Amino acid sequence: MSLADRRRNLGPTDTVPLVVEGAKREPELSDGLRPVFIAQGVASHANGSAYLEVGECRFQCSVYGPQPSRKDFNPRAEVNVNIEIENFAGIEDHENTERTISDFVKTCVTPAIVLDDYPKSEITITVTVLAAGPSLYTQLAAAVNVATLALINAGIALHDMVTAVSVAVHENVVYTDVDLFDDATQLVGAYLMAQDKLVGVSVGSKTDVKKIELENMLEKSRQAAIELRKVFNGFLVEGYAQRK
Repeated sequence: MSLADRRRNLGPTDTVPLVVEGAKREPELSDGLRPVFIAQGVASHANGSAYLEVGECRFQCSVYGPQPSRKDFNPRAEVNVNIEIENFAGIEDHENTERTISDFVKTCVTPAIVLDDYPKSEITITVTVLAAGPSLYTQLAAAVNVATLALINAGIALHDMVTAVSVAVHENVVYTDVDLFDDATQLVGAYLMAQDKLVGVSVGSKTDVKKIELENMLEKSRQAAIELRKVFNGFLVEGYAQRK
């Protein structure tokens, strides 16, 4: 089965995920990407939109613009990123998480946009977190990926597609796309693979991270990002063929 699944219908927008308080979440051990459900054009009021579901993460993104900038003159497009976390998403610290995700998404997707094509303009990216796994790093990856798919759906000119993947080290083994290990060193890397360029990285660890460990994690995330790009390309090509 393809990693990209477009066959299911989206659930109601007011769906609330079932979360058992106090239940221990066991991480899903994986040496590869988990299946991902993708949809585009899910918000009719936006210029472009996308929905992404992977693991426990359910993220939706709407893109507005390019719209006239409120500034007197801006030779390049200004990118704004808003994060909205639903109360039932399973995240306790909304304010700090929203800020962290917003900063990371903006850092990662801005280099992908051909900003010079949109002078005196603003492009606003709004990511809504409907449900989130326990790992901030899988949340960051999901936010970047759904924003990329929404930008493509909006027809925004891009230098390249951004793909982001999280990894974690547990007992000296690097795992791809896992939700959580309490004692793990975790990393998310975002890439413009056509340029073989790392555009964003975030690392979290309770201990000092060795250089070789960091290098191994980056390489693991890079290889996984290559595979994720293939998944996204297949999804986009299939969607284009269906519209013809």
